Amino acid sequence: MSQPTKSPPAVRTPLELGQLVRDHRKRASITLQDVSDISRLGTRFLSEMERGKENVSLGKTLQALQALGLEMIVLPRADAARLSLRSDPSGDQA
Repeated sequence: MSQPTKSPPAVRTPLELGQLVRDHRKRASITLQDVSDISRLGTRFLSEMERGKENVSLGKTLQALQALGLEMIVLPRADAARLSLRSDPSGDQA
C-alpha cells in the first residue's frame, strides 16, 4: 500500500507564510542575499516578509516565492480540509 502524501500546511496569516518561507530557505541553505540577487528584491523586504509584516506587497511576495521555487495555491476551505484528511490516515486533525 502506498504511503499517503502529506498535504502542505494551510497558511492563514502573514506570520505563517513568513515562517514557511524562512524554513524552506534555511533548509535549502540559501541566504537572504541569495534570494535578493535572484529575485531583485531588497533584503529588507525579504526579511520583513519572513517576519510576517502585514503590509508587504503581494506582488513582491509572489516574486520571492518564485525565486525560492515555491508555489502558492489557493483552495476553497472545503477542498483544503479534504486534502488534510487524506494526508492523515487516522482522520485526526491537529
